[in-house]
Amino acid sequence: MPDQIKPVWGVVVSIQPQAEAATRESAIRAGLPLVTQLRREGWTQKDIEQMQEDKLAEQATAQATLAKALLSAEREFNRGEAEAERRALAEAENLAEREV
Repeated sequence: MPDQIKPVWGVVVSIQPQAEAATRESAIRAGLPLVTQLRREGWTQKDIEQMQEDKLAEQATAQATLAKALLSAEREFNRGEAEAERRALAEAENLAEREV
């Protein structure tokens, strides 16, 4: 009976997050596409597609945030420009009144 029992061992691997991140970063800096590196790390196609969808959503949010910030800055600039024009006109009127 003992000769019928065959132990089957799985691959023993200890994945350290910091080491994995450093390896990924090095591979990408060396020119390997991110998706290729993720496949090598064992990511499934479904995982990769989800990551890409999340990345697109994140970019859209960042773009919308940037657009809002630019519009706000433009409005503020225009407000300041208009205020500067009003002050200049008021000063010109004051000078004109003093000369009369």
